[in-house]
Amino acid sequence: MLNSAFIVSNYFLDERYMPRNYFLAVLFLISLASVCWLFNNFLKSALVAWLLVMVTQGFAIQLGNSLASSKIRLLSSRNEIISAAILTLGLLLILFLPFIYLTSYAISHFDYQQILGLKASLIDYLNSVTWISANIKTKIVASIVSFSNEFNDGEHIKRALSMLQSYLSHLGKGIFDLGVVVVLFFLFHWYRKDIIAFFAKITPLERVLQQQLYRNISGTLSIVFLTIFAVAIAQGVAFGVLMIFFDYNPLLLGFFAAISSVVPVFGTALVWGPVVINEVAHGNIIAGIVIGCFGSFVLAFLIDNFVRLFFLSKISQVVKVDYKINEFLLFFSIAAGITSLGFWGVLIGPALVALFVALANSMVEH
Repeated sequence: MLNSAFIVSNYFLDERYMPRNYFLAVLFLISLASVCWLFNNFLKSALVAWLLVMVTQGFAIQLGNSLASSKIRLLSSRNEIISAAILTLGLLLILFLPFIYLTSYAISHFDYQQILGLKASLIDYLNSVTWISANIKTKIVASIVSFSNEFNDGEHIKRALSMLQSYLSHLGKGIFDLGVVVVLFFLFHWYRKDIIAFFAKITPLERVLQQQLYRNISGTLSIVFLTIFAVAIAQGVAFGVLMIFFDYNPLLLGFFAAISSVVPVFGTALVWGPVVINEVAHGNIIAGIVIGCFGSFVLAFLIDNFVRLFFLSKISQVVKVDYKINEFLLFFSIAAGITSLGFWGVLIGPALVALFVALANSMVEH
């Protein structure tokens, strides 16, 4: 297949067959558009899977070399598929273990009676608060009772069930897309060398320039992704350790802090902010101040700035690139990617920026 692609590319450049070349080129573009239309629902998953392959290919190369030098014949002869399987298993654990834990936690702590008594609990808690005036309490209680009476109406229940159905539908689609990403991640890693060689044959660029572009884009992606991953783990562990000293689930809140660290601007404040509000609302002013100071200084300032730079520096020493992208540009590329493409914009946004910067630098150099 690679040789045929090389022959076709040379055929397109042969002046003796230019009229036929144009016709074949048009047919090729129409065929390419048709294939993109056919696999439209899987294009983003395929792109994300390949970007993850670019991020983890360094680990794949090291693992493949270790397996190839093994004295066990099965490991050395099938090193590519085994290394792909090991990396895919690691990706599965990272993606699905937290989801399984959250699901089991939600099921085990689900209390239907507590939901039924939520109105009474809210009113009792509101009456116990001393820093709210009686007039405001009366208005809030009236609003709660009014909302509760309206919700008991059949129309509101139908609306709630419709919202739940829509949420479950989106959740199912997200899990399916995630499964497609995992499957394609395994296949792309297994045939990584063949895929790279194929596109290298049909891309009308010098081999040195192709290698430079690929190295810079994959290197930039690796630096961005590994730095984000390391910072997320650091913030999750730090906040989880803090929650050990308070009446909260440290594993659950530590996980949420790690996930929220990816969100631009707000970051971990989405987790420790409500905890502070809850502590202050219960009259635990000192605990609220301690958690607020820890969140704003340790998580939002120390880890998000100095520790991030430390990780960025160490990872940049391991992953070599020919240039350095400005950190603010990477930050806004992540923010824009999440806004436009959802969670996977964390990878796609920096990838597009890295591609643009790599092409711009190549144009300047050549």
